[in-house]
Amino acid sequence: VVFLTGFGYVYVDIAHRCGTAFITVAPEGKAGPILTNTNRTLEKIMTFKMFITQLSLAVFDDLTHHKASSELLRLTLDNVFLQMTPGAGHLPGEETAAALFHLYCVEVCCGDLQVDNQLYDKSSFHFAVLVCRGEKAEAAHCFKMQNLLVSSKDLEEYKKNCFIKLCLTLTEGKSFLFDINEFSFELKPTRLYVEDTFVYYIKTLFETYLPSSCAAGQATRLSGGKQGLPVQVRQHARALVNPVTLRKLVIQPVNLLVSIHASLKLYIASDHTPLSFSVFERGPIFTTARQLVHALAMHYAAGALFRAGWVVGSLEILGSPASLVRSIGNGIADFFRLPYEGLTRGPGAFVSGVSRGTTSFVKHISKGTLTSITNLATSLARNMDRLSLDEEHYSRQEEWRRHLPESLGEGLRQGLSRLGISLLGAIAGIVDQPMQNFQKTSEAQASAGHKAKGVISGVGKGIMGVFTKPIGGAAELVSQTGYGILHGAGLSQLPKQRYQPSDLHADQAPNSHVKYVWKMLQSLGRPEVHMALDVVLVRGSGQEHEGCLLLTSEVLFVVSVGEDTQQQAFPVTEIDCTQDSKQSNLLIVQLKQPRVACDVERTVSHPLWTKGGLLGMLLGLLGQLPGHTA
Repeated sequence: VVFLTGFGYVYVDIAHRCGTAFITVAPEGKAGPILTNTNRTLEKIMTFKMFITQLSLAVFDDLTHHKASSELLRLTLDNVFLQMTPGAGHLPGEETAAALFHLYCVEVCCGDLQVDNQLYDKSSFHFAVLVCRGEKAEAAHCFKMQNLLVSSKDLEEYKKNCFIKLCLTLTEGKSFLFDINEFSFELKPTRLYVEDTFVYYIKTLFETYLPSSCAAGQATRLSGGKQGLPVQVRQHARALVNPVTLRKLVIQPVNLLVSIHASLKLYIASDHTPLSFSVFERGPIFTTARQLVHALAMHYAAGALFRAGWVVGSLEILGSPASLVRSIGNGIADFFRLPYEGLTRGPGAFVSGVSRGTTSFVKHISKGTLTSITNLATSLARNMDRLSLDEEHYSRQEEWRRHLPESLGEGLRQGLSRLGISLLGAIAGIVDQPMQNFQKTSEAQASAGHKAKGVISGVGKGIMGVFTKPIGGAAELVSQTGYGILHGAGLSQLPKQRYQPSDLHADQAPNSHVKYVWKMLQSLGRPEVHMALDVVLVRGSGQEHEGCLLLTSEVLFVVSVGEDTQQQAFPVTEIDCTQDSKQSNLLIVQLKQPRVACDVERTVSHPLWTKGGLLGMLLGLLGQLPGHTA
């Protein structure tokens, strides 16, 4: 008990729990309830920390090609930190000590995130990366986070530089373990690359994976034959019964650089359009999920409409004037800002600031001008290829465009070669297009009228190509030269894939239990596999090959994986199992009586070996024996 002037008697309680000292200060008259409730809730405190250096999630397609599983998308997360600590404080309206330590703060931080298009090298898609960080941060502060016992300063520095930050405040729930009370989300500047053909392809592919749902609004029949409620009515009722309740919802301002390629009647593209969205903050929230999603959609749609001018100004078909103005503005800002910052630090810093400001000014002006010309030429070349009405020429040009030049010389070489091919294609198309149409109609055994119509259509395509292909080739020369200058000088670099796509071939996949049951164990009355252990079979000559041991309730089979055949079979009644004297988690499986065989095989593996001329097999039956673990 401590007496403080102006406050009276103050009760101080010190308790030790799990190596932590808890000091509770309570005024006179409230000491009893506070100390009692605090001591009762101290044992419920839980702290959890986890740091993941890298986490990768891949999506494979097993249905399109039955011989191989192709990788579609890959999500890569770097330096993920998860922390769950008891929150200090109480809920509004609960001022008593019973509310203490009922809050838990969960923080999820991610240093970097990237979503790769793993079909970029196999298809004619334009972007290799779909989502990535706008500016790469230094990874020096992440090495300290590998030790979870870091200082508060290093932890705050890491949180400040991380790409994604998610904060949740949880309370002990009644129906679930925890209920979300507060939600906060923060995202650093992000690059977003969207292509309509890729979005449609992924959407169509995913729809084939999911089962077809029942028609919306279809009513169900009850057991007594009575008409049930429609699906929409049940969904709305469920949403009203389980509303979204949050004390506070905060989404910090979001800044995006969006590049969009749309293949409509004409090729329309937007290059690095800046989109900025203001903070979204609501609370307290008591509504349905549908209304909350509607409010979020309206908020970000309004933000996109306010930036509609930048979207139109970033169109490549117009030369991306908005990107040019933004680059010039950044260059002028650096030209005045850097010398001023140096002037405040001294003459030497002022001279350095003038030099860096001039360099930045020239760099931004050059980058903006070259990017504007290159985007205009690229858009013109793509549209001219579409207007040529020659699918073969268009597909060939699209495939070549995916290989961007890395230097000025390479850009000139690619541009001149494509210009020459476009000129030759324009001349040859006058004869080639009518002949192709005539050949198609002849193979289809069409009438003479259809053949004449096809020839006339081919002549029209050839004449159209005479005008469009040379223009597209000249624009492609300018485009490739511009890309060569930009990439060679380091002024423009598109993000690259973190990992190359990997395909899983069906013939390299491991055998499943179902295959063994269907193919090799049908002769048994009850073909049930209790264990399948991969081993290495060693013949008397020393030759090794892959094998598998199959244990059923009656027989132990030795199977050769390479030959896909059964090698030997031993009845369970003729096998003895003894525990190894040196390793308690191993079993020695051997025959009760030796067998005479012309070609005795020995199986060798970590849990399998031969002993004493008998077929001795050490099976690592982890978990098969009671009380034995790995």
